[in-house]
Amino acid sequence: MEIKPGIANAAAGQKPGQQQALLHYAHCSIHLPDRVLLHDFSFAIPEGARSVITGKSGSGKSTILRSIIGLILTQNEAARIQLRSLVLRPDTVSQFRQQIAYVPQELLEHGSVQAVLDRPFRFKCNQTKRPDRRLVLDHLAALALRPQILNQSFSALSGGEKRRVAILVAALLDRPLWLIDEPLNGLDPESR
Repeated sequence: MEIKPGIANAAAGQKPGQQQALLHYAHCSIHLPDRVLLHDFSFAIPEGARSVITGKSGSGKSTILRSIIGLILTQNEAARIQLRSLVLRPDTVSQFRQQIAYVPQELLEHGSVQAVLDRPFRFKCNQTKRPDRRLVLDHLAALALRPQILNQSFSALSGGEKRRVAILVAALLDRPLWLIDEPLNGLDPESR
């Protein structure tokens, strides 16, 4: 498995490579009953960067993402997952998740697309972030989705449309870290 760093936008006055890390994933190990998935695995993602985790099927890419949001625990005592200055611990997992937009591989949403868009903003931590209609329409256009899609059933959408709606939700949440599992899954070449 490999972490491929993307382009990082240097903050004013910083040279490339001097950016503050948005995410530190240090000395993490994850063991499954039949094998070691990760052993003492580390990487950092700078502020403003886009990075990709690559690897064979079953190599642990999704597991890394789920460990970053605290759904899977690492087994190494020296492990440290840190988002800016916040360290992931049982007592900070809620704060940690409020800084992350997570789009899983499988989208198990139901109801209309509008209901799917509204759902995250019902949570107390997101109620003040509810987007206005203009912002939603602007993002729909940027993702090549028509406004009429809001009235459609989410389950009736194509795989690519579902994926773009999930990315729309991530954009509307406006979190500093986006974790998108299999980001191109279901997208046609024009949408990639």
